[in-house]
Amino acid sequence: MEKEVAQASQEKVIIQLLLAMYRLLVQAVRKKKPQEVHFLMLNETIQVSQYDRATLWSEEDGKPKFLGVSGQTDVDKTSDLYKSWIDIAENITEKEEIHRIELSDLSPGKGEESWKNIEKSHPLKAMLWIPIFVEEKLYGGLLLERWHDRPWVDKELELLEQLSKGYGATLEKYTTSALKKVVKSPRLKVVLGVLILLLLFVRVPLRIVAPCEVVPQNPILVTAPLNGIISETKVDPGQFVEKERILFEYDKNIPQQELKMAMQQVEIAESELKRAIVLGLSDEEARSRTGILSLELEKAEINLGLAKYRASQLTVRSPEAGYVQIDDPDDWRGKPVVIGERVMVISRQDQTKIRIWIPENDNIPLNTEEPIKIFLNIRPESSYLAQLLFINDYSTVDERQVVSFAAEADWKNGPEGVKLGLKGTAILYGDSVSLAYYVLRKPWATARNLFGI
Repeated sequence: MEKEVAQASQEKVIIQLLLAMYRLLVQAVRKKKPQEVHFLMLNETIQVSQYDRATLWSEEDGKPKFLGVSGQTDVDKTSDLYKSWIDIAENITEKEEIHRIELSDLSPGKGEESWKNIEKSHPLKAMLWIPIFVEEKLYGGLLLERWHDRPWVDKELELLEQLSKGYGATLEKYTTSALKKVVKSPRLKVVLGVLILLLLFVRVPLRIVAPCEVVPQNPILVTAPLNGIISETKVDPGQFVEKERILFEYDKNIPQQELKMAMQQVEIAESELKRAIVLGLSDEEARSRTGILSLELEKAEINLGLAKYRASQLTVRSPEAGYVQIDDPDDWRGKPVVIGERVMVISRQDQTKIRIWIPENDNIPLNTEEPIKIFLNIRPESSYLAQLLFINDYSTVDERQVVSFAAEADWKNGPEGVKLGLKGTAILYGDSVSLAYYVLRKPWATARNLFGI
């Protein structure tokens, strides 16, 4: 699992760097003057590789010529720093290859003193020379400095080498020969095309976005214990109630009348049985009726017990402490209910979960081991992790009237004091797919539905 997460993270970094390279080259192509391209090279190459300072040099005359420095529009050419840059640039060997430069690569009289002079103001860690070719000739190069960070690694050199080729292709249109040939460079098109192809084949985790809602975990359903009519509800939505708190009451008229009649029926049955027992001492027929009257008394007592039970259930109390979830209480007044009908829910505020509505068009195979991200509408700046529990096998129509599959997830690092009913957005992850599939999946599905492709 950790290996897969690390791989996904590494792929994400590569995608971001390739996108940064693509944006830089697009911006470079749009520049109207070579000075604008130089400024972009000095100050925006940091999007691909971190550095603390960059200088740009021209090598067209065989001798380094200073063209600019990052973060500044002008430089004092009489300063010691400027002279140190010139000395190091003149003593760089193998200028046609991208390579790292460290203090150990320099010798006395060959840039070593200049390196140490720069270190007086900044702890220079390493330099990097990036050659730039225009029409297969060395145009110049970027000299990058790192003061505190580690030296550049090989993967960074590979990316910067490709970026320098793009810069060189961009600068071709400012050369006299290139302007005579064509304004748009075929070489640049090839570089951009290769970058786009690389992006399309990069593997990324397929993800979907779905609406979600905070719902209670293990809620207690309060159902109607009797057939009858609710006379009044004693609580409001969202109210906290203690255990045994009265929630609602039935209309007591009919049940109390039934109890009174059942008590009368027991009294009548008892008196008739007693009378038959007394008469049975001298009357054979009366003695034979005592068995029947005993059964009638037993039936009357059963009816009385049932009536007493019904009377005891006319006031419904909370089985546990918690928060009340109920529709408009006024709608329940005078409403007839049947046994088992849900009236309200009692839930704990500190026991919640996430219900997710996955649109039918996005019900892709999901990676159930990958945590999902939750963004609540009231806290769009924060994300929370949750673990997917299940996805229903059948679809329903959600409150947006969209055919969706209901799913539930449990918090992994949920927010404190989250309220029930809060809505938000869930991001769920599937298998890794190519960027081309990721981008074209929905348009392709739409086209198939429209044209039957």
